[in-house]
Amino acid sequence: MSIPSPPPPTSATCDKQMTVGEVTLCSNEFNFNFKTGDVQFPMPLHGRTADGTYQADRGYGNLHSQIMNLIGHVIVHRDATHDKAGKPVQAMTLTADQTHIESKAKFYRASGNVKIVQGNMTMTAPLIVDDEMHRSIKASGGVKIVRGDQTMTAPQITLDENTHVADLSGGVHAMQPPSRSFEAAEVFYNTQTQDFKAVGAVRMQFPANQPGPAGSPRPSPTPRGGAKTPAPTPTASAKP
Repeated sequence: MSIPSPPPPTSATCDKQMTVGEVTLCSNEFNFNFKTGDVQFPMPLHGRTADGTYQADRGYGNLHSQIMNLIGHVIVHRDATHDKAGKPVQAMTLTADQTHIESKAKFYRASGNVKIVQGNMTMTAPLIVDDEMHRSIKASGGVKIVRGDQTMTAPQITLDENTHVADLSGGVHAMQPPSRSFEAAEVFYNTQTQDFKAVGAVRMQFPANQPGPAGSPRPSPTPRGGAKTPAPTPTASAKP
């Protein structure tokens, strides 16, 4: 996953370092079995992959299968890149209590106080799964997305990183200060253009025109026989 975070400490502070494929591992202590490939990091570790960095309080995994489990104050960073269409993709930072990483399959599962920050978008959830091979991110357990002053919540969300369209389902609530909000059974939201489509039991609320401040001049009376000037019609934005 992509995540803008401070770079890991330099190797000068690392007594033990190893490189397996595209993964560099660094810690002051680790236990490794050459036959099985099992490895344990009882002390803080950090490292780098081909497209980012990571760090955690401790970890364990298997270097033959290139699977790692990071535990405690996990920070994973993926550098800025481009999608299949050549459009730029911003760097992204993920923090969590623990993360399961399968480097070969490019599969990541983060759990416990998970938070992803990308540009001005922040997403939080108890569980987030990033299938980088299929360019898909799934979050569940109660998801919250904040972008600028807009907030969306839903039980679960699936984000297609190719189309940048997020499918929020299970009952969606969105709001934008001071008093705009909407609810729907499901929402399709483009994280780049901010276009959205709400379906199923849609309920929207927008503020009516507010009265003018006290002391505002009263409108001039309509001349007798003259046509009345129509009052402006309130307009409502389609965006939360």
